[in-house]
Amino acid sequence: MPHLPYLRKMMIPFLTALILLLTPVTLFAEGPNITKLPADMQQYQQWESFPNIKVNPLWEGQCSIPPMHAEYMANQAVRKGPHKDKFLSVFVNPTGSRAVRTFRVNDFPPGSIIIKEKKTTPSVYAHAVGGMLKHEPGYDSSVGDWEFIYLSEDNVFTRGNKQASSCVSCHLKASGTDFVFGNYGQRGNED
Repeated sequence: MPHLPYLRKMMIPFLTALILLLTPVTLFAEGPNITKLPADMQQYQQWESFPNIKVNPLWEGQCSIPPMHAEYMANQAVRKGPHKDKFLSVFVNPTGSRAVRTFRVNDFPPGSIIIKEKKTTPSVYAHAVGGMLKHEPGYDSSVGDWEFIYLSEDNVFTRGNKQASSCVSCHLKASGTDFVFGNYGQRGNED
């Protein structure tokens, strides 16, 4: 078999080229199709952002950063919730951003929209997109007139508080801060 060394020699460049060709497919996957979001939310990536917030197991289900890393490390056993081991990038529209920038997070005005991307690492595409839209008084006073939305990685869009009941049940714990977790403006993001 005189051609065997030649085949082995050619196999390495061939496999390398194949790997390089397939890599962009996995590295640059798109995640959820944001055109499934309501029109007023589709440009959220252009809003003010608070990128790559690592969610602490103590605050699972919340959009916050742990105030003390030591407390986080001491409670590693607490492991549950929809945001376990995830990074969140939070985006706030100009209406809501004013509340964040003036530290009035207890009083988001109607028209405020908060969007959060859920990621497994800071550098990958979002695996899911969730959001909150503040309505005029009378929409749903049990959650401060917020409406919850969720877009899964497989492009299933959920809108409304009955459909997004897991979001609602968690955000009820934040009634003292207008049902919003986090105090982003107090983290030095106020420019």
